[in-house]
Order: sequence, then structure tokens, then C-alpha cells
Amino acid sequence: KNGISLHNSSNNQIINNTSSNNDRYGFELSGDCSENLIKGNIASENMDGFKVLSGSSLNTFEDNTANGNFFGFELRKSSDNVLVAD
Repeated sequence: KNGISLHNSSNNQIINNTSSNNDRYGFELSGDCSENLIKGNIASENMDGFKVLSGSSLNTFEDNTANGNFFGFELRKSSDNVLVAD
């Protein structure tokens, strides 16, 4: 079971969600996701809390909480993302 995922998506807002007890990730952006706002979310008890992959760039993560995950925030093969008060 996985949490909330965006793939090849831009200009979305994911706000005030909770994703917990997933086998893989709580929140994932992959495949060239750009200019998304991920704000006020909680990821708990997942393998990865917040995961950003595969050329995803220019995304903003603000006021998110990651607890009890193996990885809280993982950014890989991505650039120009902003994390604020996470």
C-alpha cells in the first residue's frame, strides 16, 4: 500500500493531508513534477515520509511533519525544490 503520489504533474496543491502506515511512501513526487505546493501534511510510520524523484523540480514543501518514517524527506535526482519549516 502506498500513500499520495503525483507523477508528471505540475501546479498542484496537496494541503492538510495525513498519510500513515504505508509500505512505501507517505507522499511521492516523481517523473518531472514541478511547481507543486505540498503544505501542512503529516507523514507517519511509512518507509519514506516525503519522497521526491526523477527530475522533479521547483516544488515547495512547507510546514509538513514527518515522524516515525525510515526516511523523513528523501530528494533524489531532483533540483531547485524548497523546504520551509519542515
